[in-house]
Amino acid sequence: MAVLTTNFTGEIGVKPRLIRLDAPENTFSEVTTPLYLNRLGQAAQVQASDMVCIFCSDGQFLARPLISSGSVTLEPLFSRTPTAVVAGDFAVFDGTEGALEDLGYSPTNAAKTKVIMANAAMVVGNAVKAADTAGTLADAGYNLKSATTASWGGGSTSHTFTAAGLTSASIVTAVIVTSANAVGIAKLVPGTDQIAVTFTADPGAGTTVNWIATSAVVA
Repeated sequence: MAVLTTNFTGEIGVKPRLIRLDAPENTFSEVTTPLYLNRLGQAAQVQASDMVCIFCSDGQFLARPLISSGSVTLEPLFSRTPTAVVAGDFAVFDGTEGALEDLGYSPTNAAKTKVIMANAAMVVGNAVKAADTAGTLADAGYNLKSATTASWGGGSTSHTFTAAGLTSASIVTAVIVTSANAVGIAKLVPGTDQIAVTFTADPGAGTTVNWIATSAVVA
């Protein structure tokens, strides 16, 4: 059974008073459950200004009591969890009281010394660019798309291929992947989810085109 010990010599009348909770049969999660001390019948011994030194089955830590209408909850200080952390991981604040936690965030290359930051919100799918020489990233304001068209049977010098994601404002370049006849591309006209290709001559059966496009001018 957990034992709460208060009023050590030298701690009487001192604020914050250091008290001790010995709970070797309980876990960290159980000890920090709301009303834990109330269920033990020991809540009345705790003051809001106390510091609680806790020993439980999976670690040791300090906590402060949060008291509301006689209900007591122990809030850990400095570290939210007494379990081991991973060397090299980033420590992040848990809440607004200064508690730290290892959430598994780690650098992609621990030999480097800079953490890259973004200077504003970004658009999903957009490219990023270096905003300065210190390692800040910014939304580049455009996205890249590419694909290979479906095969076309030829029979004329132009054809409109399906090209998902394109608009009339897209900036497109393309190359012929396969064709029955030796031809080149004379003109490209992007549209909504399509690209009209004009060839220098009839490319013939089995014509496919590789295209790559940006959504705006690349700065």
